[in-house]
Amino acid sequence: YSVINELPRQPSEVTPHNVPAKLEQLVMDCLAKDPGDRPEHVGILIEVLDSLTAEFGWTADDARHAWPDALSRL
Repeated sequence: YSVINELPRQPSEVTPHNVPAKLEQLVMDCLAKDPGDRPEHVGILIEVLDSLTAEFGWTADDARHAWPDALSRL
């Protein structure tokens, strides 16, 4: 029921980390109930993620530091 009828919580509501507004919007767009409201293709995702990387300088080392347990399982 929830998957179909309820909006998911925003990333900033469930993490202690600062979530850039562009990233939060991208995540919420990907989770939109109506497929027509989701990004049309992966190129859009790549563009937004690339712009965030350029703006915030996120690196693989940053990810390892922020989420050591999750990345150690990869």
